Amino acid sequence: MNFTAAVNTWKEAAPNLRFLGQIVLSESDTFEYLEILGRHLRTRSDCFANKTALAVLAVNCAYYTYDDEGFWKHFCNKLNCNSSMQSDLGEAIEAYMEKIDTNFQPRVGTNRYVGRIMEQCGISRYFLKDFVWFIKHLKQRAKWDATAELQFDDYELCVPEDLPLWLGKFLRDKGGWTFTTSVAKNMSQLNRGLLTHEQLASLPSYRPSFWSDFFKVYGGHSILPPRPSSDEGQIHPTPLFAPPSMRWESPLKCPDHIVTEYVGTLPLPKLIIENPQSIISMEYLLIYDAGQGPRSIQATTLEKLSDYHSSLDLNKLGLGFPCRLRLWFEATGRTVISGGQRVMNELVVNIVDDLSITASSNLVAPEDHLPICLNAPKDYTLSFSTEATHVTDSPNTWVASCRTTPAQGFLKNGSFSLQFSIPIYRDILRLEDDTGTLLKSELDGGQFIYLEGSPGSDLALEIRNDEDKSTIFSGGRFGKDGTLKVNSRSLAQGLYNWAGPWGIVTQGTGSPSGGLLFLDLLTFLETFPEPNQYPEQFFKALPTGSRTSLKEFSKVLRGEGTTSFDVNDIQAFPTKLQTAIWILAACSVAFDDTAIEGVDCDDSEQPIPPKTRFAIQWYRQAKSILTNGDMDAIENLLNGKPDFVAVCSPRWKTILEDEIGRLEDLKHMDADLSEAINEWSFHVTAPLPGTTGMIACLPKGQELISAWRKHYKKLAKPEIPYAEAKKCSGEPGLVGDLAKLLQLAILKNTDRQNLMAPIDATNMSPGLQTYANALKNNEELPTELEGLKRLLEGQHISAEE
Repeated sequence: MNFTAAVNTWKEAAPNLRFLGQIVLSESDTFEYLEILGRHLRTRSDCFANKTALAVLAVNCAYYTYDDEGFWKHFCNKLNCNSSMQSDLGEAIEAYMEKIDTNFQPRVGTNRYVGRIMEQCGISRYFLKDFVWFIKHLKQRAKWDATAELQFDDYELCVPEDLPLWLGKFLRDKGGWTFTTSVAKNMSQLNRGLLTHEQLASLPSYRPSFWSDFFKVYGGHSILPPRPSSDEGQIHPTPLFAPPSMRWESPLKCPDHIVTEYVGTLPLPKLIIENPQSIISMEYLLIYDAGQGPRSIQATTLEKLSDYHSSLDLNKLGLGFPCRLRLWFEATGRTVISGGQRVMNELVVNIVDDLSITASSNLVAPEDHLPICLNAPKDYTLSFSTEATHVTDSPNTWVASCRTTPAQGFLKNGSFSLQFSIPIYRDILRLEDDTGTLLKSELDGGQFIYLEGSPGSDLALEIRNDEDKSTIFSGGRFGKDGTLKVNSRSLAQGLYNWAGPWGIVTQGTGSPSGGLLFLDLLTFLETFPEPNQYPEQFFKALPTGSRTSLKEFSKVLRGEGTTSFDVNDIQAFPTKLQTAIWILAACSVAFDDTAIEGVDCDDSEQPIPPKTRFAIQWYRQAKSILTNGDMDAIENLLNGKPDFVAVCSPRWKTILEDEIGRLEDLKHMDADLSEAINEWSFHVTAPLPGTTGMIACLPKGQELISAWRKHYKKLAKPEIPYAEAKKCSGEPGLVGDLAKLLQLAILKNTDRQNLMAPIDATNMSPGLQTYANALKNNEELPTELEGLKRLLEGQHISAEE
């Protein structure tokens, strides 16, 4: 074929090829055409006009000449052009490949142009022996499948450093990665019986003699005859079909209650194959594995539906059932798309015979059992992982316990198994905390009540005693799983109208199916009725003798009983009732000074809830501060207030609130007291008595200042200011408190401490009470109120101070 005719053929074929290497030229034709092309380059003004010929001949030249001296030296020699043109030549070749290659990716670096040429060529004949050594080296590191699936970054690390320079450059290039992984993929397909030797040799992505030459070096296989030499000079196209995909013609039928994914019963729907031409041309293989190893599905098995769709009847493949079937595609050609990817569009399905697992979906009581039946060929059976009993006279029936839900296990046939799960719908009710007890104080807290019932049915909750009932909640519907949860806030309005404990039941049942509601427990215990007047239902959940124990406890709380009630007698009560009684008992001891046997609020081992214990400790600290006037501790105590809910009774909450109020008053009064005392002490020590000021303006404030001046300035015998102070000591607030301090100071200075006892300083302002305590106990005076301290010690205070 003359050069012009050949180039025209190449131009027409090139845009439809995966690789330019599919245009195969003999060595002699390659060199002859290069000589002709070289003359064109030297004589035409547009020396690179014939880019098609330049690219095709570069790829074929690379196959025959790429060696230890690289590519450009040989290529430029055959073109009879200066090697300085290699950059221009490479740029022209790259521009042409970008024009015809839809998968074109830009390259950079020193191997930019040669790497792209070798990607189109594959391995050169010169380096075939070294390439075989390299791929054996990879095979020793991993199996063919793992080698075929190497990603580029991992593959690049596997290329040895001691390879010939130009071979190493090719193999470290992405073109070398694609070529190597494709060879490994085809070797895997050969070893797995998916390709025959003849099919391997006919794959068009390699030169005609590649596989024959490869096995001559590799060994271990029968030597393949090369494709006929007439193939040289021919074009071996790989059609540009889109990759295939598959889908079911209709949804798979899965037995009820099977929870293993991707299950279908016989007969299976047909499998629709899209783009089947890629399988017919052997560009891709359709492979299945049903537990006996992978097998290739021949294109002749497909039933053509259109040019773009075929169907496959899996029921005709002779598969043994039951089985786990995998189907997938694998590319055979050296395509850019499949480089580093072997398995594509995988589909997995577990296939069983037509069978069913049936169970009643009706509501069952917690103590009942649920019959479960298997309708299947005799080789199938059920294996339960939850409690179930095989019915002896009915080999395909089991009875599942309703104590656990759902009933679970495996459908088995030999070594084949699928997981099943059967929901059990029971008429039950339970609280979120599983205590079986809901206090009235918890209603607004938003605790959930969980119920189970028939899926899709409506819910109504009733509250009952032996004589009456009332619907407290209606609304909501059980979901597909037969469950529903109700927030206790939704029940509050209906329950607040009931006094005492009542059972809550679902509509239509005759007895409570869930826990008891102990509503407003404190009120119940403080107004405990006679046993014969209280609902029987309440006592059914309590141990024998509970009426007597609770009645005694109720009397103790009301102050009517003795200490005969021992809190340890409640150990057999429901947990939340025990906790409630401990709270009531501890608070009664702490706030009411009740004596209850077995209760010690300081014993950390006793089951008093932490919040309640903290509230009690806080209360005791507050009382101590208010008694002793420890001003430094007020801020810390007010920053850590207790939770009022922890003490149950409104009466005890009021006690805590009163203590907080007194502490806050004391905190704010501390700053005002200091200012008032400083002002008052100046009036006492000044040359003339003051008639204005916070204390002077109070009732008997002038008389108080006069008495202190007589004592401080020694204007009269001690008996006179003492008598005047006594007259003022009955006044409330600062006037009375300072009058008592003057009395105590005079008695101390006159060595008459034995007369201090009748002077009551317990209700004084905490800021002044500490001074009274120091005088009575003959201790050093506090320093918080400096002016008062100096007056009590008889020190002089200047006007400037």
